[in-house]
Amino acid sequence: MSRLGPLAFDATSVTLIEAAAGLAAGSGAPYHHFRSKKPLLEAVATAFAAVLPARFRTGRTWYAQWPTTGRT
Repeated sequence: MSRLGPLAFDATSVTLIEAAAGLAAGSGAPYHHFRSKKPLLEAVATAFAAVLPARFRTGRTWYAQWPTTGRT
């Protein structure tokens, strides 16, 4: 499970998100694409919801290695 899993939304800093994503901590990289954590969370939830049905159909677990951009 991700290091971010047990944390509440408000307790998860952007620096922690950057580190978990393999980005330079403190770089502010998420802000190049999202105004705040809320739109970032919405994008992640939308992407997760899009691949979840296919993972059930193929028998892959939802927590299996998450696809990188452009791969499903």
